[in-house]
Amino acid sequence: MSRVSDSLLRIRELEGLSEGDSPVHGLHPLAKLAATLLYLVAVTSFPNKEVSRLLPFALFPIVVASAAELPARPILARLLFASPLILGIGALNPFFDRALVAVGPFAVPGGWLVFASLALKGALTVSAAIILVGTTGAGGVGEALLLLGLPRIFVTQFLLTFRYLSLLMEETARVLRAHELRSLGRRGIGKEARGSLPGGVLVRTYERGMRVYEAMRLRGFSGDLPRDPGRRLGARDLAYLLSWAAVFLVLRTVDLPEAIGSFLIKAVSR
Repeated sequence: MSRVSDSLLRIRELEGLSEGDSPVHGLHPLAKLAATLLYLVAVTSFPNKEVSRLLPFALFPIVVASAAELPARPILARLLFASPLILGIGALNPFFDRALVAVGPFAVPGGWLVFASLALKGALTVSAAIILVGTTGAGGVGEALLLLGLPRIFVTQFLLTFRYLSLLMEETARVLRAHELRSLGRRGIGKEARGSLPGGVLVRTYERGMRVYEAMRLRGFSGDLPRDPGRRLGARDLAYLLSWAAVFLVLRTVDLPEAIGSFLIKAVSR
């Protein structure tokens, strides 16, 4: 029960972070989404054995999170939650790719480089996505997706699924709490309840979702979520987007770690 409740609190906490008043929060959602998409493209475009050139890309999530005054704990907690999937994708590469690859003065099996590259790419991209939601909110992301030309039905489905997920978590937490109170201190779910309990959760969640939908219809919901037509990209939004685009272009085309290493070697040898 505690795990479900903690997951529900994490979802609400991330949405609550988007209500801040930092300069990043005040930017147009489209500018933040476009910058994040460019970042994802730049990070994922590297070869599967590239590691060192990915390290400077940690600048983006660190700078944006710091400027938005986002606490590190919720970001790291969600990153750890996604880490099994991230690490599991490349976990078998070290066993299959044993060919040695020169990394400076060392020779490293190629599988370990692929594993490290995938893990680093996953950590960077997931962090960027978490920070985007933490500074924009699901509604802001939906607004930006509409402005990018994504069909309205998909955006509506995305936003309703995000809301419905919290309902599912709430009903699961309630059912598990009720089961725990009636189990007389027995830990875990008995075999006799493992079939009926998930079905009950889904039925309760569906019924509550229908009540929410009926309330939305009474308030004028007709299938489309409104967007704010008064918000336009300003000079500050364009400066944010173009500045990060220039940074990503430099980091993608220039081997910054090698350039810094060469500079330091020359400085020391003088």
